[in-house]
Amino acid sequence: MNLGYNRFLLEKSFTNLLLESNIKYFNDFKEIMMSMKSPIAKEILALDGKDIDVPMNYISTTQKDDTIGFFIDNKTKESDFLSKVIDPGCTYAGFDILSNKIEGWQGERKTNAPNQDQIGLIIKKYTKDEIFNITGIRQSNNIYHFRSATGQDYLIGTSGVVRTNTHKDNANPQEVKVGRFANKVLQKVGYKFTDRDIETFTNEFKSKIVLSKDKFSRFEEVKGADIKYWYNEKRYDMRTTSTLQSSCMRYDNCGQFLSIYTENPDVCRLLILKGVTDDLIVGRALIWTLTDGTNFMDRIYYSKDSNVDLFKEYAKDKGFCYKKRQISSTDEDILFDDDKLYDKKEVIVKLENFSFRYYPYVDTIKYLDKKTGILSNIHTRGKTTPLESTEGDCEVCEGEETIECEECNGSGKHECNECDGRGNVECDSCSGDGDIECSNCDGDGEIEDEEGNMSKCEECNGKGRVDCDDCGSRGDVECSNCDGDGEQECRYCEGEGNVPCPECQ
Repeated sequence: MNLGYNRFLLEKSFTNLLLESNIKYFNDFKEIMMSMKSPIAKEILALDGKDIDVPMNYISTTQKDDTIGFFIDNKTKESDFLSKVIDPGCTYAGFDILSNKIEGWQGERKTNAPNQDQIGLIIKKYTKDEIFNITGIRQSNNIYHFRSATGQDYLIGTSGVVRTNTHKDNANPQEVKVGRFANKVLQKVGYKFTDRDIETFTNEFKSKIVLSKDKFSRFEEVKGADIKYWYNEKRYDMRTTSTLQSSCMRYDNCGQFLSIYTENPDVCRLLILKGVTDDLIVGRALIWTLTDGTNFMDRIYYSKDSNVDLFKEYAKDKGFCYKKRQISSTDEDILFDDDKLYDKKEVIVKLENFSFRYYPYVDTIKYLDKKTGILSNIHTRGKTTPLESTEGDCEVCEGEETIECEECNGSGKHECNECDGRGNVECDSCSGDGDIECSNCDGDGEIEDEEGNMSKCEECNGKGRVDCDDCGSRGDVECSNCDGDGEQECRYCEGEGNVPCPECQ
């Protein structure tokens, strides 16, 4: 009887609490809801962050497969929960001033930012009005005071750059049956489901929880032609948008660029993370076998930032090294198990097959020696070719889409065919002689007066010829075809010095 009465009081208390505040979800709970087919799950998911009078913040899964955890809103604060830096974001003018005003500040007295994926606490959120009152500077965003797990203080803009990751170990959530939670919350917003619907929802929830505990079950390593298959955006879960959905190599036509991956199965494979269904993925990363035998997981392309953690956990479990940050940089730190650094500056893969018509954009190990098949993260001028074209690097033009014009050797000009490169041509008036027949004496050098007497022609001084005015007595004039340059625009490349690549058009 006491047990029944206590259950009654708990349910009454739970019902009353639902009338008082808003509702928020942890990522683990949201991911379970997203994986479920039940319409109840979709309705619950849609309520996250909505203005519903419930006191239950930070709904999460528990160690049990049939309960959810929650915190009473008026008894919790932001600092009870660990947060994770998604993107350090931008710095603002008021950061320096504000940091100097914060009592107990443990960071540098200058604008700085935490690393991506750093875990810590949100100490305080400063509103735009609070920042203005303290600094006199009007900010466009609120600001978080974030303290890392190592005790370093930072200021971060609040434009979606951090997310609540989990609660601290000393912050203990209360528990309630997931079916009871669903029933009460949905009743609050006017949704009605039958007992059978709630039961079906509860059973599916329990099965998803059991499945989620095998966290690597949705991973698969593929190679050969399967890499091309899973690179195509038709196999991506498009319900969320992040680096996977915006990858430059996701299009149909990019399949022809991937031969360097598909034709080297001994050293290259693709790790995929399947989503709600087995036919769609939510993440992928290339796995390279390096010349020293190490397996290196290259940049992770993901749908949600939580996928990144899961890929790293997989790498740790398998003994792979991986990039600290998921960027395309060739010199990003490579780690084992979060703290042990891969101690070799150069990351090297030896390819068996490396002569292809096209090449993909490659993130980290992008410099190919086309004579030896060595793929590296370090560029050697005159020896390696960077594989960084999003249109596929043609072997002939190396992704430049043009080649040097053979007719002009890349100069864009060739010798003028009128003047043979001299810049001048023979004067037409004097035929290159520099002088012409004197018109006064018709070339005789003498003229006859009215009385028939002969005298020396004063115009030509008796020579019979005078300087040619057209060429200034030089015998040649500026070539009109090349304007005296001796060169003219190459008709094959139209002066560009390059012509379209005949291989890739």
